[in-house]
Amino acid sequence: MGRYKNPRRRQPEDRVPAFLQGTGQGWVSADYTLLSRMGGSRVTPASDRGSASGRAVEIRRLIGRSLRAAVDLFALGEVTVWVDCDVLEADGGTRVAAITGGWVALALAFDQWVRRGDLPRWPMANVVAGISMGFLRDQLFVDLNYFEDSQATVDINVVMTATGHLVELQVLGEHGTLAPSSIDTVLNTAWTVLGPIFQLQYEAVAPHLRPDHLAQVRSLLVLPEKPL
Repeated sequence: MGRYKNPRRRQPEDRVPAFLQGTGQGWVSADYTLLSRMGGSRVTPASDRGSASGRAVEIRRLIGRSLRAAVDLFALGEVTVWVDCDVLEADGGTRVAAITGGWVALALAFDQWVRRGDLPRWPMANVVAGISMGFLRDQLFVDLNYFEDSQATVDINVVMTATGHLVELQVLGEHGTLAPSSIDTVLNTAWTVLGPIFQLQYEAVAPHLRPDHLAQVRSLLVLPEKPL
């Protein structure tokens, strides 16, 4: 399995994007940075280069979209919540690791904000996690490491809710293409793999959440046999 060290910090900001001003709706966004030597050789952080790479921008948008699917944005009010994902050590699959851990970070942060009276209610509406996949020698692999990922003919990222709904499906034809008939296999495999990951997310937050918030998470983990 790929290895990740990916701390996630939560930052509230008392403003929202211009298109949301006056709507009462909040926003969740993400930052994503590969820190120096996170993969064994030095990577110059985006802050040192003066701007983010196209890859980093695309990953930030993916993480933000995925985490917004987990949140009732109107329950936030007009604030933006930033989830900072700093990759300290990576071996493939960092974007989906950031999504999976980012959900845990948001759940814990929102719980504390409700306790302090900063939020009227807990805004988590879904449990969300992701998994990286790929076809290598015509076989489907999950959680590819760096070497496997570099050899894969097709790279795939799947993000789902714990109720079986699809949040994001990315299919990248690196050295080949994917037949439409393979999509069901990809989604069913992702769903099988994500089940234990959802359980790990629950176990990570369980000791820290208010009982009513924990009960809400538990209600979202009633997993169907197949994705809906």
